[in-house]
Amino acid sequence: MFLQRHKIKENWNPEFLSSCEAEEFNNFQSIIVKDKQDFNKRKYLAFEKTWKLLSTMDCPVFVTGGTLLGIIRDNKLIDWDDDIDMDMLSEDYFDWVNKIKSEFIKNDCVVRINNDKEFPKLRFYCYGIKVGIDCLPLKGRNRVRPAYSYPDSFFKKARIHQFHDMQLIIPNPPEKFLEHVYGKSWVKQNRSNVEVDYMSSAVMNIHPLRFYLKKLISFLKRFSEKL
Repeated sequence: MFLQRHKIKENWNPEFLSSCEAEEFNNFQSIIVKDKQDFNKRKYLAFEKTWKLLSTMDCPVFVTGGTLLGIIRDNKLIDWDDDIDMDMLSEDYFDWVNKIKSEFIKNDCVVRINNDKEFPKLRFYCYGIKVGIDCLPLKGRNRVRPAYSYPDSFFKKARIHQFHDMQLIIPNPPEKFLEHVYGKSWVKQNRSNVEVDYMSSAVMNIHPLRFYLKKLISFLKRFSEKL
């Protein structure tokens, strides 16, 4: 059990860590994020365990973000991506969030729920890897998060994608979805950790001028570091 090697306190078990005060949880989190041993192996195990549990529950969760990018572009999870990205439509999220929490705690995962009124989300830790499920409310024709928005049309007709022995639910068509999120250059690897360097202006909830200004600042910073 992954938690055992990080069990600094006797009461550090999935049930306690899923409901304890933030300070206690942050203490646990600060320890596991430093553990890079077998990271990519654990990340795949976490993804596989997560998806199989959700599939067994028949839970309508979409694989999105960098996780989907790696699966579609490279047929694998991105080596330098440090978490697993999933989303759920708001009309499904509230029916499922507590069921997911209960099931994953029973399966040795630490589950934390953020009950933000506008943008609730669920985070859990499986093999020490963070898995996120964000609630996507509908605003006009878009599904929205605090920083991003996606046309609802990508989620209306879910597509099933075979990845190893898993049948994943993904936005459709996935290539157009990834272009919306990452721009036309989504087919090329980008190791930048600066958001505007790898995200598109279309997906971000900021004015285009502000987006390109931030992109210019990022470019100038990289250029100055090479001098």
